[in-house]
Amino acid sequence: MNMMTLNKILLFLFALPAAAQVSEGQLVALRPAPLFRSPSPVSGEGIPECYETRERVRDWLSAPVGDFRSADPGYFRQNTDGATVRVVVQTSPEAVYGVFLIQEDFSFPLVRPGNYVIKRDSRDGSFVQIKIFLQSHEGSFIRIFPLQNRVHMDVYLLGRPLYQDLVLPLSFEGALTAPLSQIMELCRGRVDWEIFAPPPPGRRGESLSPVIRAIRERLPGLGDSEDGAMSAEGRYVFIETLEEQPPGQEGFNCSGFAKWIVDGFIWPATGRLLGIQELKQKPLEVRGSPYSRYSEESRDPFFGLDWTRALAVSLARFRRPGTALSPEARDVRRVPFFEYVEDVGYRLEDLPVILYLLSRENPGRFYLGSVNLPFGSAPVLRQHIHTAVFFPYFTPEGKFETAVMERNVETSLESLASRYPGAHVHLSYAEGEGDFILP
Repeated sequence: MNMMTLNKILLFLFALPAAAQVSEGQLVALRPAPLFRSPSPVSGEGIPECYETRERVRDWLSAPVGDFRSADPGYFRQNTDGATVRVVVQTSPEAVYGVFLIQEDFSFPLVRPGNYVIKRDSRDGSFVQIKIFLQSHEGSFIRIFPLQNRVHMDVYLLGRPLYQDLVLPLSFEGALTAPLSQIMELCRGRVDWEIFAPPPPGRRGESLSPVIRAIRERLPGLGDSEDGAMSAEGRYVFIETLEEQPPGQEGFNCSGFAKWIVDGFIWPATGRLLGIQELKQKPLEVRGSPYSRYSEESRDPFFGLDWTRALAVSLARFRRPGTALSPEARDVRRVPFFEYVEDVGYRLEDLPVILYLLSRENPGRFYLGSVNLPFGSAPVLRQHIHTAVFFPYFTPEGKFETAVMERNVETSLESLASRYPGAHVHLSYAEGEGDFILP
């Protein structure tokens, strides 16, 4: 990683103005490193440590800000684990950063579990914060701030704060060189560190891989048609009227596309697809209000909610014939740290973390989402205006990904959020198991 790239990433992470050039200088005297290592409380592969290197440059960390800024620390080989740590200095008009980069393969990426960024005020040299990455994602980290003779800490996952203002019985000076495992141990019971560890093989949503692959292979040949779907017999029709689509203009809208994906689990066993008329039923007994009833015909505000719920429940009934299920039986109503809103779901901007947590808890599930917003006037109603299908999984390397399929294309959570700012999404779950052949 060159200095310009590192500088740009730091500015992004800390929202700083353009950084100044790094000046060259001599490193202050180093102290010998202790030869010990504490086990990480995080299971799986754990998080690499760089406390030995931070201990060796302890004097530099607390040196006058001029000496801190002008140093060129360089590379350190750790005795405890044999890892090489690169230490660099970055500056801006407001702050000076000491950055500890643990080697990964043949590079020193900034965003890597165990990397530290120590921030000092460029004017008086006071310590501002310590940032510690927990995953190979720029939004998963710990932030530690001074608090008199103690520190307080925030913990983020994929850009969302899960824990805030946790006070630890540790001085900021102690936090500068303490093993990360010690810091994590101090708040065991208050922070579920297991959340940040990659799940073991076999629980990473591996069953979704052939499903995602099959959908991707078929996407280029799909047509787009407003209100378009496939009937139970496999004919391209319009959802509202059930009339056949004109020859040469066949395709799906977002609802028909979601149905096509669910049909991929049903068609191999039955030779038939789900019936549209059944999916269009309005379960008035479980959703809506007296105000919305007047708009059922003119605005159909709950169509996306009813449709995605019906798809999820229909697939569950197909797999367990004779099972009695309510229209809400496959709703996602409980996610740690997040509040479910009846018939509305969750904030779209929180979806990356929500899908991460759901995937860890129930690997192999996919989710049918109904995007909704306040819409119209006299009255203003929350209208379900779009549907999408989400496939969350972890790669063999333990990195979290979500394949987002919506209206005949693969997009992303970022794209969806940018097109529907301020929206919510209601989730219904389905199991991504069994034979999958798209009609």
